[in-house]
Amino acid sequence: MKILSRTCFLEASRLFCFYTIAYSLLTALAVCTPLLHKGAPLTSVLAFIPYQLLYTSPTLVPLALCTAILSIIGRMREDGELIALRSVGISAWNVILGIIPLIIIISVLLSFIQHIMLPDISMTIREGKSDLVRRGVSTRINRGEHIWRQKNQGRMLMAKSTDGLNLYHIIAHNSAPDRDMFIYAPQGTWRYQHDLHLECENIRFLDVRHATETKRASPRSGVIPRASPVIESEGTSYRQKAKPDVKSFTELSEDIKQLKKKLRSVRKPGYSIHDRTHRHTQQSLRDHQLAWHARVSLPYALFAYFLIA
Repeated sequence: MKILSRTCFLEASRLFCFYTIAYSLLTALAVCTPLLHKGAPLTSVLAFIPYQLLYTSPTLVPLALCTAILSIIGRMREDGELIALRSVGISAWNVILGIIPLIIIISVLLSFIQHIMLPDISMTIREGKSDLVRRGVSTRINRGEHIWRQKNQGRMLMAKSTDGLNLYHIIAHNSAPDRDMFIYAPQGTWRYQHDLHLECENIRFLDVRHATETKRASPRSGVIPRASPVIESEGTSYRQKAKPDVKSFTELSEDIKQLKKKLRSVRKPGYSIHDRTHRHTQQSLRDHQLAWHARVSLPYALFAYFLIA
């Protein structure tokens, strides 16, 4: 019996390592390709990959384990080994009992990653992506290409030169069916505070409204003292700005309590569910609750995958 359990444990461990490496390579390829396409250096992307794999490990590891268990049991069933075990009076549950120690070890490891390492890994990934975006922008500018472009919305951002931290002679063009806007800034500086910003000063703009049958063209110009737009490749949604995944488990619990208290204070007589403060507070509460439940349940989801397999 011990030989059977030990053999199942070693075989499951071997297949688990194989599928984990295979899925990690596929994930690394999916992460590297768009970053390299945006101009990020290969060495920086390769240094960024281990953090990304640790961040996705709560998804990769259960999938690899489930595939390994299905492979073992499926092969034993196809080869008739389960029938042979039953014929000599050995229950097939002994195969399952031999795999359970591996599941316990992986669950403990995932719990450590989720509760101890995940907040720091999440922050490192966000800062790393911002650094890769900056490096990619520098590479594009040195090639004489635009920083980013949205053909469907008629938006384009360009710069003449860069020294890594600063961009010089920035030009943006927003095109619409009824108007064109040209923006120029002599200098912009990268800033990272939860999101990647390009801080610009003394911005000149020219807004040209096209002529129609009833109206003539009406160009307008002006100067904006300072603006700090979020780079669109980083995203601008409230879900990303909340960033509950960079917080520890204790901080998540405290923030959930504070958000619930704030939500109750907002719900006064005559309030509207479409109120901006109420909507953002409710969305932030849902994001924090989702992160809290994922932090608690994912390490133990291995047992659910095990039962499904």
